[in-house]
Amino acid sequence: VGLIVDAPPPAHMTATCDELQIEVLGPEWNVDGEDAGPLHETADVTGSDPAYIMFTSGSTGFPKGAVISHGALLNFRSWASETFGLTPDDVLTNVNPLYFDNSVFDFYAALLNGCSLAVFGRDVTREARTLVQRVEEAKCTVWFSVPSLLMFLTTMRAVKGTSFPTLRAIIFGGEGYPKSEMKKLFDMVSGRTRLFNVYGPTECTCICSSYEVTKHDFEEMEGLAPLGRMAPNFSSLLLDGDRPVNVGEAGELCLLGPQVGLGYYNDDERSAAAFTPNPLNPNWTEIIYRTGDLVTLGEDGLHRFVGRKDNQIKHMGYRIELEEIENALYA
Repeated sequence: VGLIVDAPPPAHMTATCDELQIEVLGPEWNVDGEDAGPLHETADVTGSDPAYIMFTSGSTGFPKGAVISHGALLNFRSWASETFGLTPDDVLTNVNPLYFDNSVFDFYAALLNGCSLAVFGRDVTREARTLVQRVEEAKCTVWFSVPSLLMFLTTMRAVKGTSFPTLRAIIFGGEGYPKSEMKKLFDMVSGRTRLFNVYGPTECTCICSSYEVTKHDFEEMEGLAPLGRMAPNFSSLLLDGDRPVNVGEAGELCLLGPQVGLGYYNDDERSAAAFTPNPLNPNWTEIIYRTGDLVTLGEDGLHRFVGRKDNQIKHMGYRIELEEIENALYA
């Protein structure tokens, strides 16, 4: 596995390639850079054990720690590999900070599929032309970010028709991408780079659906690109309370499948409210995650985002619940 970083790594395992520092992680390497036996000890780890906790917004102003299992992460790894055809020849971008759940795709889709990962710090991502230059120097093949970052690059005119010559896929998610802005990028890179809109909450291992954008999506410029179809092994319900809605009607998107998280860390009350038994399955306890997103399912099998059932908004991909602002003012 190659890890391309944008700052000099430790000197013990460093090589230079195209003026970028590359750190090679061998099978016996640990975080201290010393030989300490096998990197992974898995005998006592099961698929239901927690692999990581990702903190996200809470309506009281206190973040919720979404607990994700090893099994969920392995299913996500397989989905990413199959959907985007990842191979050890790929170089993925990491423009997402570690505390943001988009980084789950960056690190696990790359490292668990043997790809390389080009890591860019905040000093690079806030400079549009510098970021484009570094991505090109690293010969990145797959990009993933929120639409806001891509809009930043096009607004600053850092992206041209010849930019990103090695990118074969640009993936975006975490917030809506206005079609008028998306078309600017599509017109510059289509024909050599595929664009994918993805969707998924932190509580369900980052991504649960994807949709490839084509020229037909710009025949109507209103609205957003579809969320697409659910990933394999995923299932969805559109509910009004506990009642299923009809095709074409808006309902709360509820997710089922192996990537649904284990709940919120040390928070039984909020876990019970969001991770609930499937009301349509009377035969056994089947946990669904209630996303709070209002979605329609068309005759074409595509999910489309309509709005929220609460006061949550998104900025740069981050959840902001308006009650948090109220609580801060009251405090």
